[in-house]
Amino acid sequence: GFKVSICDLVSIVVTLNNVFRKTLAVLHPRLNPNNMPLLIFVNKGIEIATRALTLEIIADTCGPEVAKVATFLSGPSFAKEVVRRQPTSVSIASLSHLHAERASHVFHQPWFRCYIGTDPIGLELAGALKNVYAIVTGAADGLGFENNTRASTCPRAYFYSI
Repeated sequence: GFKVSICDLVSIVVTLNNVFRKTLAVLHPRLNPNNMPLLIFVNKGIEIATRALTLEIIADTCGPEVAKVATFLSGPSFAKEVVRRQPTSVSIASLSHLHAERASHVFHQPWFRCYIGTDPIGLELAGALKNVYAIVTGAADGLGFENNTRASTCPRAYFYSI
């Protein structure tokens, strides 16, 4: 089992995509439309069974009004470096510019820069593709290839993705 709790101000949702719908089914009845928390989602990807993106799953499960104000945070970032206050930048997107801006204020620090936008679908797809590129780069590293291979992997992967 899992537990979901709601904070009065901000709710950060971190879950694997294969249990995302189930998590939202528990979360949705606890949301108060008159006092909606700032919902920040850090998961991204495509649901295998339906090919739905996170934003589409939110709209299906919680309704379009919740989807309109949902915000998404995406790296690249590594927790170990964030904790050590290494300079990091992330993107935050929402269909609502106001909600994206509010979410950026939650996280913004001198060493942690948040760039905001209003294209959560683009952010989700870019984040999912980034993970694929990371896997390919990791495989190249595992095969013993070095920086030239790593440097050429990302632009080639980008070229084939468009």
